[in-house]
Amino acid sequence: MEDVKVKFSTRWNDEGQVYEQGKSYEVPAAVASSLIRDGLAVEAPRQAQKSTPTPASKSDPANKEGGK
Repeated sequence: MEDVKVKFSTRWNDEGQVYEQGKSYEVPAAVASSLIRDGLAVEAPRQAQKSTPTPASKSDPANKEGGK
């Protein structure tokens, strides 16, 4: 079964494992659906890697040279 990343909306203690409020954790999909249904967590956005700022495109009016 696949793990799902969830962000906890409350502090939760599960058999000695403490999940802190506002932090994201990987949990089994079955557990995640229960947490989300019970309002304890929300599904965290998936990020494969750290996001890097995208360079402004050349067609962006704010990026034109000499625009006064």
